[in-house]
Amino acid sequence: MDKIASEKLTRIFRLKNGDDVISTYVENTENGTITFINPMLLGKVKSQGTYSHYLIPWLPIDVIENDIAVLYVEDILVVMIPTEEMINKYIETVFRVLSRIVHEQTDEEFYREVLEKAEIADTKH
Repeated sequence: MDKIASEKLTRIFRLKNGDDVISTYVENTENGTITFINPMLLGKVKSQGTYSHYLIPWLPIDVIENDIAVLYVEDILVVMIPTEEMINKYIETVFRVLSRIVHEQTDEEFYREVLEKAEIADTKH
């Protein structure tokens, strides 16, 4: 999927369980479902008084065939439009995850890298 299409179809979803998930999506109004494609859990860590956002795979991608999940619309509380910066971070992370799978990077190595990048990010709240 190209960058322009991804930007138009990428949203942040706050789910009833409290998770914030950023994902490219396809909505099916006939059966009341939304399909998440490459969903990432959006989290934040506090370091030295500032918050940094990080993205990690929402699904257990190492044990499933496709990084796709189908949810019912009722499971979603809020749908938000991400900033261009967050969309770019999402796209970059999806490509890093795909690259990780190809290069057989371990989960521990990947998550350590994610947290290191979050700590040096300049997102402040």
